[in-house]
Amino acid sequence: MVADFIREKDLFLVEISIKPGNQVSVLIDSPDGISVETCAELSRFLNEKMDRDEEDYALEVSSPGLGAPLKVLQQYQKNTGREVEVLLNNGEKFKGKLLSVSGNGIAVETVMKKADPGNPKKKRRVVEEKSWLLDEIKTTKVIISFK
Repeated sequence: MVADFIREKDLFLVEISIKPGNQVSVLIDSPDGISVETCAELSRFLNEKMDRDEEDYALEVSSPGLGAPLKVLQQYQKNTGREVEVLLNNGEKFKGKLLSVSGNGIAVETVMKKADPGNPKKKRRVVEEKSWLLDEIKTTKVIISFK
């Protein structure tokens, strides 16, 4: 049903979850963000298609929160150029600028501290591009800054 609604619009599905007590949560987004009106429109559309007499449910339609991890490729594409924090499956954590997104991975520009070859006791900042497959990533979050 959600696919029917978003097909003709510049929207994408992030997640659908059904929790105990038939609490249905639908997260949608778009490259330009989501308005409250769009969420309400989808909620009305779904309520018209679903039958409360057959199965009682609670429906919530929203966009992912600002601090929510990125879940689908379109969210990565939407946030290209922004600062992100990437936590890999092996526990390593990196912060940097999301440079690009491919069909199965991302590239992030990070600033690393490395030993200075001329003075091993001194560390210098080195800009590196790191790439990972999406399967290697546990979570990616956009870093929100208020500068």
